[in-house]
Amino acid sequence: MLVNQLEQVTRRWHPDVDEPWLEMFRLDVTKRDYIHQLVRMYGFESQLESAFSRTLTLRYVVKPQRIMRAKTIARDLFALGLTPWDLAAAPVCTPITPFSTVHQALGWLYVVERINVQHLGLGKHLQRRLRGMERSCAYLSMFDTETNHWEPFGEVLERVTFRHEQVVHIMDSAKAGFELMKRWFESTTPRLRRAG
Repeated sequence: MLVNQLEQVTRRWHPDVDEPWLEMFRLDVTKRDYIHQLVRMYGFESQLESAFSRTLTLRYVVKPQRIMRAKTIARDLFALGLTPWDLAAAPVCTPITPFSTVHQALGWLYVVERINVQHLGLGKHLQRRLRGMERSCAYLSMFDTETNHWEPFGEVLERVTFRHEQVVHIMDSAKAGFELMKRWFESTTPRLRRAG
């Protein structure tokens, strides 16, 4: 399956993009830690979502809830006490530009799909460790009820990929997405007026 190939060709970036999330599994994790990582992710996802919205053919192959995640993150942050003004002042990952093909968009989509799968259970961990988190883990729990998260995404990839160059396009785009996420995480420390 193409999903398995994507896992292999992007493996070198996984430790760097996973580290901030794995840090959340600490027993001494704080609300502030979680807010900072959510804000960082919002800065990436909101720009990615904007690029997805300009890829007109993507809406015909992927369900909207799989590409519209920024509002879910925003709702979590508001439940954690941030205001719309706090979020408007947060940094965004501006280098994400509209995609020229659906295959390019799917490569980037793999990057954020993997985040949700890789960190299943993190929302429950945070709810156990921190008070009042019941309404602020929707982003992390988006796919907790799916028994095989990769199956629908894999089916989309197989359905729209007919030629070798399309496979290459998806893989190259996923690599670019992971590289940008890595640099974004390394260079961004959210500074908010009120955070935890």
